[in-house]
Parts: sequence; C-alpha cells; structure tokens
Amino acid sequence: MKPRQLSFTLACLPVPIVGAAKAVLMVMACRANNDTGRCWSSVPDLVLGSGWRRTAVLDAIQELEGLGLIAVVRRPGRASTYLLRRAAIEAMCPPCSPDDDLGDDDGDAPEAGPDQSATRTSPPHGPVRHTDGGSPPGGPHQSAGRTRTLLNLQELDKTPLPPQAGEGVVDDFQQFWDAYPRREARGSAERAWRRLNPSPAAAANILAALALQRQSAAWQREGGRFVPMPAKWLRNRRWADGAQSAQPRAALPEGWQDDPAQVKAVGASIGQPFSLAGLGNGWTDDERIGHYRRYRAQVIAAVQAREATA
Repeated sequence: MKPRQLSFTLACLPVPIVGAAKAVLMVMACRANNDTGRCWSSVPDLVLGSGWRRTAVLDAIQELEGLGLIAVVRRPGRASTYLLRRAAIEAMCPPCSPDDDLGDDDGDAPEAGPDQSATRTSPPHGPVRHTDGGSPPGGPHQSAGRTRTLLNLQELDKTPLPPQAGEGVVDDFQQFWDAYPRREARGSAERAWRRLNPSPAAAANILAALALQRQSAAWQREGGRFVPMPAKWLRNRRWADGAQSAQPRAALPEGWQDDPAQVKAVGASIGQPFSLAGLGNGWTDDERIGHYRRYRAQVIAAVQAREATA
C-alpha cells in the first residue's frame, strides 16, 4: 500500500529559508493541491496571506524559483500559477534526529489521556470543545454570554426605524403636501415628514414658513423653476431659514447710532453681538472705547447694506 504523503504545509515547515520567501512559500503550500502541487493564488492573494509588500512578494517568488522549490507557469494575458516541487522541498529539509519520534503503528502508542468525549460539546467526529473552568458550578457556559453580547452589538448597529405615523401626522403631511407648490416624489416627502415627526405646534410653524416662502421672488421666478423638491426641503429644514428671512424688519429708532445701548441691541438683532473678549483679560478705558467705536462702525455698515438690499 502506498504511504500517504505529508501535506505541503508540513513539508515546507522545516525548509531553512527566512523572511518573505518563507512566508510566500507557506502561503503557497497552504493553497496548493496536495497531489499535484499546483497553486492558483494570485500576487494580491500572496501579498494578503504573507503580510509582505508586493515588491517583496515578487522578489520572493524569484528567489523560490531560483532555489528550485517552485516552478512558475507563466501564461500570456492571464495570471501565473505556481507548481511546488516536493522533491526539492524535502531535499532542503534537514534530516530528522532519532529522538524526533512522531509515533506510528510500529512504535509504542502514547499514554491514553482522559476521555475527551466527557467534555465534548460537538458531534462525535468533530473537534473537541472543552468546558471553561471559570464557569460557575451549575451556571450557564461563558460562551453563551459571549454569544449574547455579539447579538446585542449587532442589534445596536441597526438603524432605528422612524416612528409609526398616527392620524395627526398623516393629516399634517396632507396639509403640507396640498400647500407645497411643487408636488413631486410624494413617497420621499412623506418619509422625510415621518422622520421629522413634528408636533402640532412644529407642524404649524412649518406650514406658516411655507406660506411665506411661496410668496418669495425666488420661488415665483420662471414659474417656480427654482422651488426645491419637497423631501429635500424637509430634510434640510428649510422652513427655519425661510421663516427668518421672511420676517418683517422693524423700523430703527431715530438717532440709534448715538446711543451705545441701542447700537448693541441693533448689533445683536443682526447677528453681531457686542463682546470684549477680543481685548483679553487686561484692557484700559482707551482700548475699550476704541473697541466700541470699531464695533459701532461695523454695525452701521451692516445696517446700511441690509437696507440697500431691501
């Protein structure tokens, strides 16, 4: 009866080479056919399996070919394959010493250990899985807790679904849809509305802002060509900036430029509140007065620019 040959992985283990050449040879041995010795791995596969860079893998292939351990079968227009030479590999391996007795049918059988079937949790011919000694007596196996933790992490990874729409949400969206001038992609708009799930007060604010924006020049230009899609308008919360821009501007009091309190109030209303933070911790009265004068000039210029665009 012909003796069974060692797998290429075991045959390549004692080969006295190091570095990328040894790593690439072991990857090829793991992927090679045990009967023919042919390996179909590509260069990117060898790079991933060996952990070496592409240039190092290519140099290792040339080194293994030069040592006669492999033969490179180059195919024009296709990826190369590799043929592992068992005779050359076994010839490079150092001889085994008499003490390296791996045990066979002719030698003494190793001393029988404990019966593994007592702790077997897998099928009779599968791998043995021993119990964890750290588990409490009579308690669940620790692997069960680890499995539950993984399942919980996967549950946390899921994106929460939007809340179920009630009758009020549907009615509010219908009002929004009837009032919106561009009625396209109703399904996307309804999903965006349900994700927002606005309260009755928030829905009223959205409808009020929409009514103001419908009268704007941008939405009426060229027959409403520049009106955004309703779903995009909702996702970007465009009712907020629309409501702010549509608010009527109150008339400024006469001589407000000469009153520091009114200058600061006007600056705060246009988004430029007064602050001494730019002067640091220590400042003199002259520095404070100069800082206020510069702030006053900025507020006056901003108000004039706003009135020019009104």
